[in-house]
Amino acid sequence: MRVSRKIVNENQLGFIPGRYIAENGMITQVIMEHAACQSSSDDKSLALLLDQEKAYDRINLHYLEQVMLSCGFPASIENSIITMLANNRIKINVNGFISADVFKRRGLKQGDPISPILYNLALEPFLRSVLQDTTYSGYTMALQPHLGTGGSTDTSVSVKILCYADDTLVFIKNLQDLSRLKHHIEVYSRSSNARINYNKLETISLSGRDHSSYWERDLTDMNIPRIHLPTNPDPIMYLGFPLIQSSLQRRTFMSQFTNKIKQIALLHSTRSLSILGRATIVNSLILSMCWYLFRVTPITKSDISKIRSVVSKFMNQGIFPRIKWTILTLPKHLGGLNLIDPHIQQAALYFRWIQPLLVTRQRSRPSKITRLLQIHLKNTYNTQHHEIPLLFQDGRKSTQLRLFNICSLLSKSIDLIPRNFSTMELNPHACLLLPIQDIFMHPEQRFKFPSICGQMKNPTY
Repeated sequence: MRVSRKIVNENQLGFIPGRYIAENGMITQVIMEHAACQSSSDDKSLALLLDQEKAYDRINLHYLEQVMLSCGFPASIENSIITMLANNRIKINVNGFISADVFKRRGLKQGDPISPILYNLALEPFLRSVLQDTTYSGYTMALQPHLGTGGSTDTSVSVKILCYADDTLVFIKNLQDLSRLKHHIEVYSRSSNARINYNKLETISLSGRDHSSYWERDLTDMNIPRIHLPTNPDPIMYLGFPLIQSSLQRRTFMSQFTNKIKQIALLHSTRSLSILGRATIVNSLILSMCWYLFRVTPITKSDISKIRSVVSKFMNQGIFPRIKWTILTLPKHLGGLNLIDPHIQQAALYFRWIQPLLVTRQRSRPSKITRLLQIHLKNTYNTQHHEIPLLFQDGRKSTQLRLFNICSLLSKSIDLIPRNFSTMELNPHACLLLPIQDIFMHPEQRFKFPSICGQMKNPTY
């Protein structure tokens, strides 16, 4: 397990210690928001969600053997693993008739703890062939030219492919990328015995614009279905996260999601539970359905209110007068039931993305998602320093017209954390960077500056 982290590239998050499944979901969400805000219609970028047929069962063991040797595994370890996989015998049941023993010459064992790591090793040559292809563009997220670097060395980040085990999302910019991707898939398939189900492959326009006329001919030649657009009622799902591109898709998904929560609440409402028992059910079985989704997907206040309403109805069944939500979420020692507030929990889950953004001295290079978020914040708030809109509300003058996005959730998350700037000492350079209201105003004061102050800008901000 420890060795796999050094061998498998950073774009593969599946079953590697220290890597987090939600990073790929957040990267995809950031890229989609960035693409949607671009004014140029020349960007025809797509994301392709590959579908492999029986991914684990089709691995050619001789191919896996060569991959392990090229990765530097000792021959003794490689031989032991291949022998363990190749010398299995199975019997086939056909309508009640049992066949003679048959050697299992391909595929990985189901339920074997080492199988996920072996699959990652088998897929690694395909991932590297795409990543190291200099003629393959992928999607490049760039800082707006007039913002400069702001002390950061990253003015752009390129994303070609994301992977969690066999769930592979590929970004393509143009027809050349599509042709190169097809070539890499064919080489990998011939080598490893893999097979891509092109007719089940899902395709999404990153910007949400319809560029079917540009892609249709080549996609049809590869037997790939039509591009998924914002007019489709259901969003494409990637790693359990909905890739929402329109209010229609948001309404459809959240309606289905809320109905699932209602069904779980209805199931448990038939049980004779005490009020404390209901609170336990809510925290452990009902609201827990939300936490994975809340790590990435921006959820509106109205959607969270609907979830609260379902929970409140479940908690107050047969109780009069009703217990207020503010009472339900209080700690037990203060007279409440210690229910988890979805709004607060969403902010807490988003703080995972905020913390690396505020670390000024890092021993190693920031992760890809951190670099993408830095660029996204700078572009959204038109600033050279992403920390300013995070820490100061007056620095959040958005130049992009999306009213609800990742940046707004990051801001709401950090606003819930108490801050005290009274002990800070500002140097002249910092004063030039900060919004003018925040230079003079103590955070606990209620005095409001005239609106003209909010329009004042210094040379660098």
